[in-house]
Amino acid sequence: MERFSISVTLGKASNPHGANLEHNNRNFIAQNVHRDQIPQNILFKQQDVQEAYAELFDAAVEEYNAKQKQPCRRIKDYYAHISSGKREEPYYEVIVQLGDCKDTPCGSRRAEIAQKILTEYARMFQARNKNLHVFNSVMHLDEASPHLHIDFIPFYTQGRQRGLSKGVSMKAALKEMRIAPKNSGANQLVIWEERERRELERLLLRREYRREDKHATHPHLTVEEYKAWKDARRYMSVFKEHRQIQPEEIRKALHMKEQIEVLTRRNESLEKKMYSPYKSFFYPHPDKQAFVQAALDRERIPYRETDNGFEAQECYVDAIRKIEVQYKEPPRSLRDKLRDDIDRVLMMSRDFDEFLKRLEAERYEIKRGKYIAAKPENAQHFIRLKSLGTLYNETALRKRLGFKQVYEDDLLQKTETAKQGRAPGYTVLMVMQNYIFYFSEGYFPVRKKNPKGLLTWENDAVLNKLTALNEKLNQGATKLSLRRDADLKQQEVEELKERLRQYDGYVQNDIVLLECARVVFAREHSPRFTPEQATARLAECPRMTSYNWRDWEPHLESLRESRQYTVDCLQKAETELREAIDMLETCEQVLGGSFLQTMAQKEFQRRNAETGAVPNGQTDADASPERVQFTRRRR
Repeated sequence: MERFSISVTLGKASNPHGANLEHNNRNFIAQNVHRDQIPQNILFKQQDVQEAYAELFDAAVEEYNAKQKQPCRRIKDYYAHISSGKREEPYYEVIVQLGDCKDTPCGSRRAEIAQKILTEYARMFQARNKNLHVFNSVMHLDEASPHLHIDFIPFYTQGRQRGLSKGVSMKAALKEMRIAPKNSGANQLVIWEERERRELERLLLRREYRREDKHATHPHLTVEEYKAWKDARRYMSVFKEHRQIQPEEIRKALHMKEQIEVLTRRNESLEKKMYSPYKSFFYPHPDKQAFVQAALDRERIPYRETDNGFEAQECYVDAIRKIEVQYKEPPRSLRDKLRDDIDRVLMMSRDFDEFLKRLEAERYEIKRGKYIAAKPENAQHFIRLKSLGTLYNETALRKRLGFKQVYEDDLLQKTETAKQGRAPGYTVLMVMQNYIFYFSEGYFPVRKKNPKGLLTWENDAVLNKLTALNEKLNQGATKLSLRRDADLKQQEVEELKERLRQYDGYVQNDIVLLECARVVFAREHSPRFTPEQATARLAECPRMTSYNWRDWEPHLESLRESRQYTVDCLQKAETELREAIDMLETCEQVLGGSFLQTMAQKEFQRRNAETGAVPNGQTDADASPERVQFTRRRR
């Protein structure tokens, strides 16, 4: 009867080699991974760990916070709370394997058997371990042998008199699953791991296979560590056999020692890079930020975008500094700058006289008369406003002031009506009025919804966002319903991503089959497959024959069209998801009274970058922002 060894290894999130989501999901590709076989991996579940925490514990955290009278005892982010503490691990990872790289290599018959058994094990894992919430589960078929990576969050729901009614604890989770320690040598984790091995053994026996016990006691090792360990064992066996080491073996041992030292230094460098803290970068000019981000994409430097710029790890700061000095600001004419200043100053003014005075405060010399003209600072000649275009003569500017006043009067009337009727959007309308006031006083910059359009309140991005929120609230929306909309959109995006992954697998499989068919039936040469390999691959798909293999090309084209349609739907869904999340965040900030304060914080950072108080806007991304007061725009 055929035998398979069983390996079940439990790792912790705090250990870089114990749980590595980037490696599991192939965001980071190690040297031992065959890139062309990555599409063959089987993804059972993929959920962001922070989303999993929100799903599991948001209700319990809200209940706990409601009981706390002191704000300092309230928990803002439970995932961050657990990750920064030392009592509990935020999540665990179990690696499951049948056989090893020698007797069960990927692509072999034994690997197919192991794949089926591991698939059944993965699908039954959650039902068997009800207190271990699986948020990421994947089977790797692109390495030496098939194996599973299952990441889960252990949680409890009973037996806690103090603290959260539902929280993270491996010990409490196993206790609820009725797994109790027997002695110091058989604690709960040991008992649970042995239970999982017995489950794998049961699946083997059901298919008439048996377990091979190799009595392995070594811990889980990385690929480099495993190779070094095997070399060390080989040299030890040579020493035991000959009782002395030959000069050639000594040279090999010294060379191996040098390699270990090199790998150790490389590993330390990689770990330093992996855990390097994030720094925030923001620039006063959007063109410069776009230039830097484009260069980061070309050089494959990872970063994550934020509302006010982007964040990158500290180890990349020097590289980013080299990119920044390459940027050269494009030349901008005095007329373009004058148009922008007129647009901004006009929206800050109540009448035409105030507009001219504010323009003078911007260091323009104004000449009144039949035709109003302005001379920029350090310029030699005046520029007539009417020469800037039909929208900048005196008549057009006065009309724009009139339209501005009509918008503000209408907003004031809506606010009064909402206050009397206690409409749900009253708070939003008050924030809109305050925003207009602070903008008029120079506290906030210009934010156009349509960058190419004229600056009006209707084209102000912030007011447009608040107007949309007001309409939502008046239609009966709440924070809960907006969060539900965002969750539904997130679910739709995940479903489309899963469908896209399936189409990618179908397309890749058909491409391989067609290539093999050309080798076997059309006698064409292939750089990837020999005739024997192609014949073996076609044997796995008996539906493809010498009579119908050409019919698969239209089928492949149809698959590609379906894939492209899914890509288009995914892009649309992701746009709608970003809008839903933005609407939810705006609602939470407005109703929580922090909307304008958050805007002021970002503008404070931007102006510090503009004046050089902070070099290129670099700050610690993990530092909590201090509360800032509104500051006027520098004249």
